[in-house]
Amino acid sequence: MTALATAAKTSIALPLAVGLTHETKLWRLHRYMDSIVVTDLRNAGKRGKKVQEWAAIRWIAKVDLDALGAELYRLANVGVDPEAMKMALDEAAEASNGALRIDVREKRGVDVTPAGLPAITVHGEHITLTVSTKDFHIRNEKDMNESTLIPGEGGKKEIPDLYNWVKANEDHVRGLTFAQVRDALRLLGVRTHEYCAMD
Repeated sequence: MTALATAAKTSIALPLAVGLTHETKLWRLHRYMDSIVVTDLRNAGKRGKKVQEWAAIRWIAKVDLDALGAELYRLANVGVDPEAMKMALDEAAEASNGALRIDVREKRGVDVTPAGLPAITVHGEHITLTVSTKDFHIRNEKDMNESTLIPGEGGKKEIPDLYNWVKANEDHVRGLTFAQVRDALRLLGVRTHEYCAMD
């Protein structure tokens, strides 16, 4: 029996809990309640390239996604190549006797955030903006109440779009007013929540 097939049938310490993302230079894993999404980051962020992604979806509760997640976590840390990761997922599906399905997806490289991108901070006359691939914080420097924008409810998935926009337009963003930034985020489809930091 393969290591992954064994992992899918046994109890292993839990490194990839529901809701968590694990990232290496080559792989990104995200755990949902009934699935694990595995993304090959080799072409992430590159125009004209394709990114492979697999979703291991549990159809029957007997599939131990905790154990499967632990093995995928190990493989990602080792830095296996795409063929080895695909083979491991296929073996897990075969060992499950139909309880685990593997969906294969292909995305444009430019639509996938590369691994390990540092946060960007822009200090302008009107705003201070800090954005990473997972969060953002934009403060109005001309408002005595320090009006501030943060991600809105359900808006986390849109943050990479904001990150890419700021990275490509940093000098332009530096000259914008708070209202102009708020309008730009609306056009980008980035949901926000505004509050007064002095409250």
